[in-house]
Amino acid sequence: PPKPPPATSPAPAAAAAAPAASSADIAEIEKKITEQGELVRKLKADKASKDAISAEVTKLLALKEELKAAGGELAPPAKQDKKKGGDNKKEEPKKEEGGGKKGKKKKGGDKKEEGGDKKEGDKKEGGKKEYDAKFLKTVEKEGGKKGQDILGVYEMGGLEFFCTTIDTPEGDLHLMEIVLDNMNREIDENSEEKRGGAGPVGKMLFSAGIEQLGMIARVPTDKIHKINTKDWMAHVCKQLQGELQPGATEELAKGVVLADKQKGRFPLKMKDDAIAAAIAYLRERNCFPDNDDESDDDFVYGDDDFDDAF
Repeated sequence: PPKPPPATSPAPAAAAAAPAASSADIAEIEKKITEQGELVRKLKADKASKDAISAEVTKLLALKEELKAAGGELAPPAKQDKKKGGDNKKEEPKKEEGGGKKGKKKKGGDKKEEGGDKKEGDKKEGGKKEYDAKFLKTVEKEGGKKGQDILGVYEMGGLEFFCTTIDTPEGDLHLMEIVLDNMNREIDENSEEKRGGAGPVGKMLFSAGIEQLGMIARVPTDKIHKINTKDWMAHVCKQLQGELQPGATEELAKGVVLADKQKGRFPLKMKDDAIAAAIAYLRERNCFPDNDDESDDDFVYGDDDFDDAF
């Protein structure tokens, strides 16, 4: 009779998943992220070289990836404020009689409403659905302040088109539009502190976040014959392998360039390339100064030339 096949040892069990990081490990990583973030802010405040800043930002991004892998959660400024805002909203249903469950349904409805507002052409907004009122004031303030700065350049040199960076949105297209609206708002002559007034200037704004570089542009109606906003944004997206967002028009357009750590594509680093592409498009159409005696920074790097808006 045939011999039975030799017994085989059972396949080794799959390696057990690495144990989850302890709360102490996560706390240590969070501490490092805080310290590294302070270092990056200090370098920016000290106007360190772009290479020095980029090197420290790369370390910061690596720490945040390490935190995610350890099971921790990132806590950007907007989300922290959102949490506070959520606590305040929990108190509202208590004021209504028998409003416990009704309040929850109402709250869910609000989220749906907000999400609906932001779906139009903004598929890459980073998933933020609520913003704390105090944080939104900071966003609006940055827009109003930079609007005044741009207006000043426009009135001094007649610059019709402008490219600059904004900080508070961190790549969020919805927040970037709030900044843009406040740049362009009518100046309140009765206000002690003037804000906005940059409506006559065509502009493209850039904001770097962790996951993407956000871009938004608006050109006044009387300047569309010179620069079509949708074509302008499409050109920049093509140069950076970005995505032109749905709903773009000749007056308003949005785009994003997604981060890719494996390919070394970090939003903060890609920001300068995007600005350069936007300016090149303007220069080809004689819509931006071509002065070899002055640096482009005099015209475009709002975070370097303008005072902080907050």
